Amino acid sequence: MKRGNRGGGKGGVAFRRGRAPSLPCTLLLALTLLPSVAAAQGASGSGAPRAAPGAAVVGLPPTMVASWYGEPFHGRVAASGLVFDKNAFTAAHKTLPFGTVLRLTNPANGCSVLVTVTDRGPFVLGRDLDVSEAAARALGMIAAGTATLRSELAPPGAVPPGPAPKAAPASAAPAPASGAPATPGTRWRIQVASFSDAANAARLRDELAVSGLVAALEKAPDSPYTRVVLDGLDEAAYRAAMARLDALGYRGVLVTKTSPK
Repeated sequence: MKRGNRGGGKGGVAFRRGRAPSLPCTLLLALTLLPSVAAAQGASGSGAPRAAPGAAVVGLPPTMVASWYGEPFHGRVAASGLVFDKNAFTAAHKTLPFGTVLRLTNPANGCSVLVTVTDRGPFVLGRDLDVSEAAARALGMIAAGTATLRSELAPPGAVPPGPAPKAAPASAAPAPASGAPATPGTRWRIQVASFSDAANAARLRDELAVSGLVAALEKAPDSPYTRVVLDGLDEAAYRAAMARLDALGYRGVLVTKTSPK
């Protein structure tokens, strides 16, 4: 899934500020599940292996600041290799193993829901988790856009409601590098994203630095956009950077190369 524009406002969603409707949690969950019933009937339970509850999860914080995402990422490939479905109960986290099932509770209204970690993110400072649109509706946080949620590992055997995420077709997974061997001395340039707000570009640069990718900010002449780029990479560094970006969920980045004369 290309995540280049998620740095400025997670999920590409224009959050409506205001107070969410005061609906009972059971009604919120029922309304959320209605559009996904048909998809659930034919959904495949296969995909990324489920992490054993509690396995490889150390120091899960008791609360997380969460935002949500839906369109335009619906139907795109998530970092786990599964197709992101806004009607499935999933979440994005920076480090939790794919397949980890969490129980999230919104203390503002008492709503609780199970989600499976299938993606990487959020890439905005101050946020710990991104939940799918379906999960956000069930938690009553659509209108607010963000919420501080109580988080805990789900008990063994717990399965989120709604359709199960599906594995992406093999053709949907991009190769980390071009198939043709590069000429010795070739250098690669990767444009991860561009932002009209330079502060958002700086946040993404800092997020990439945490993952070991040293990016630079580049202001295009006569343009309001600031680019986040990895430049001057040799073949080995290019392949390593592409693999790391792919793991972080950045797919479809803009790649150019320069060959020696």
